[in-house]
Amino acid sequence: MVKNPFNPSQIKTVSLLPDDVDAIVFWTRNADPIFPGLKELDQQGFPYIFLYTITGYGPPLEKNVPSLEKSLKTFKMLSQRIGPKRVIWRFDPIIYVSGKAEKWILSLFEKIARSLKNDTQRVIISFLDLYKKVLKKLSELEKTNDFRVIDIINKKNIVKKIACGLSEMADNNGMEIYSCAEKINLEGFGIKPGSCIDGNYLNKIFGLHLKPIKDKSQRPECRCTASQDIGKYNTCKHECIYCYAVK
Repeated sequence: MVKNPFNPSQIKTVSLLPDDVDAIVFWTRNADPIFPGLKELDQQGFPYIFLYTITGYGPPLEKNVPSLEKSLKTFKMLSQRIGPKRVIWRFDPIIYVSGKAEKWILSLFEKIARSLKNDTQRVIISFLDLYKKVLKKLSELEKTNDFRVIDIINKKNIVKKIACGLSEMADNNGMEIYSCAEKINLEGFGIKPGSCIDGNYLNKIFGLHLKPIKDKSQRPECRCTASQDIGKYNTCKHECIYCYAVK
């Protein structure tokens, strides 16, 4: 039973019978709690993949996220369990902090990419979207911390430097790199426009026959295949300051 996050009185029934599910796409920053359930998913015949976010920012931007070392360890365990094609790394969102600039972003990406070189074949990136609730949380954070988050989406020289660096490092570590719902075109830097729920990719790795029809309920820039989100707002405990899904 799934509540509409914008109108909780609207409730939709979604079947989780194996015959009614083409595939499951999990988003997570910590797969540890789901490991005991993977065997049951396999036994029931569910095809599934993980979109696994690791940024390495740490506090105060990410208050309760597992440490980078623990995140990498869990990612590797999951990749060994289900295979690198089924665990996609998300370096998302890209956050530009005054005083740290692009050097910080590129150093974090390189460290993670090197560690995950044999554990994934694809990475998805996107730049921070400054929604109203995100701006409010950031302004409160900036009052008590000596740094400032800067919107760089229209600063072409900075975006170019970051995009070129990420593309090169992804290639050096055997990863295809894609963007997620970006208004700016990054193809000139070697970053293809991608989708988190990629019908063509699911067809390829699971032998499915999905029609990759765009999900009309998503933003115009989103290329995701039509799907049903069964997640719930305001339930995550990681307390990432930039998150739009938690008040």
